[in-house]
Amino acid sequence: MGNARNLEEFQAALKMMQIPFFNVMYADGKGNIFYMFNGLVPRRASGDWGFWSKAIPGDQAAYLWQEVHAYEDLPKISNPASGWLQNANDPPWTSTFPRQLQPGDFPAYMAPVEMDFRPQRAVKMVQEDPRISFEELIEYKHSTRMEMADRLLDDLFLAIEAHGGEAAREAKAVLEKWDRQANAESRGAWLFYVWAGRFKPWLASNYVQKWSLEQALSTPDGLANPKEAVALLEQVVQSFKEKQWPLDVAWGERYRIRFFNKDLPGNGVDGALGVFRVAWGQSHAGGTDIKGGDSWVGVIAFGEKIQARVLLSYGNTSQPDSPHYGDQLELFSKKELREAWFYRNQVEKHRQKTELRLGEGYQVR
Repeated sequence: MGNARNLEEFQAALKMMQIPFFNVMYADGKGNIFYMFNGLVPRRASGDWGFWSKAIPGDQAAYLWQEVHAYEDLPKISNPASGWLQNANDPPWTSTFPRQLQPGDFPAYMAPVEMDFRPQRAVKMVQEDPRISFEELIEYKHSTRMEMADRLLDDLFLAIEAHGGEAAREAKAVLEKWDRQANAESRGAWLFYVWAGRFKPWLASNYVQKWSLEQALSTPDGLANPKEAVALLEQVVQSFKEKQWPLDVAWGERYRIRFFNKDLPGNGVDGALGVFRVAWGQSHAGGTDIKGGDSWVGVIAFGEKIQARVLLSYGNTSQPDSPHYGDQLELFSKKELREAWFYRNQVEKHRQKTELRLGEGYQVR
């Protein structure tokens, strides 16, 4: 795949079926784009995704598979009329709009039929800007706007008016001023985040309108139990007051990057809340520390000369005594990328040492 010089050669590499999992996306300097829901998918005799997602008896012949689907069977899209492709760990059906892939054209066990808040946010960012510049793409990559907040805050505000007491109305005043983002300086994000954790956004039963493929970008929606949603918010307000946290505490004060000798304000959040810049964390009494999410990031423009900005968030070395141990986390905290040293003269300009291997030994200069 890395040596492919065009789409045909790239597809030829994929046809070797040497990658057992992961979505694949491709772009080249001629403007070709390509997506494939890749994997070694067992050929099943029956059953849908829900069935095969459960524990299945391994001692019954009907459930044993003998071969995997061929490359030609897998969902894929090449040069869609929309001019764009996206994937945010969602199934293949929503990789472009208008949709080109129909679940009914494939075995029911091939992939789930669902679309979480994060890929919905990704699609909307692309659809709302018909011509995206290189710098804009970097900005969109770092977007921390919460799709879940855009979807539910209007319903939550109505529920507060109908069922809320003083505590809920205090929270409403903060959330109305919030920018609906999870940037370090965002005030109201922490309040919404803690409420969302108790609300459990992944539960379909929490919504009046369940997610549907026909309304993929506007569902789920509506609070199935408005009174309970307000009660959860009032519990959060009470917990903030017990800890002496202001309701509008800045996101970066409670969502932190702590690694080695670094303690930096974080940005981003769990993708379940519909943020494209994923930074999921581990909670403790004082807040949350980022433990994963965005790791390798690359924004690349193909042309006569490659233009690329990249980041390996946790750094390019695992040796604590190296000056490069976690040295990219400051850029992560500031939502910045570094230049990719793609050409030989760029690499030589930034060379720190050269190892010359001579027989069994080597010299360093």
